[in-house]
Amino acid sequence: MGLFFSLLYIALMLLSPAEMVPELAPYRVGVIASTMAVLCSIYTYTMAPIVSKLSLQFWLVVAFTLWLAAVWIPNRWFFGPIFVILEFTPNVIVYFLLIAHLRSPSRLHLLRLVVVGGSLYVLYMGFSQY
Repeated sequence: MGLFFSLLYIALMLLSPAEMVPELAPYRVGVIASTMAVLCSIYTYTMAPIVSKLSLQFWLVVAFTLWLAAVWIPNRWFFGPIFVILEFTPNVIVYFLLIAHLRSPSRLHLLRLVVVGGSLYVLYMGFSQY
């Protein structure tokens, strides 16, 4: 279930349904999908022995995210971290979702299909608008 919501969240990040179908904007489909994906991932992190196998890259991403949260210290600007966190958080969420759910080649193949399908759709829409 977590893999489904993670792939849905990644597809929605690529396609941005609020811009494609403005009628869906009030329903916040991306926020609902990300919430479900994060909840399923938290369950996966607590039940599976993933935490003991986390690599150095995981801790570096955590440290970098914490540094972005404290970026106002060197810049002396209090609204900078809000913008940076809002722009960077979706990428970090996807990184943690992928760690939790993509543990086999077949699951990685599903991610590849979602990304290629979303990219082909964006290409098609771009060429049709051109």
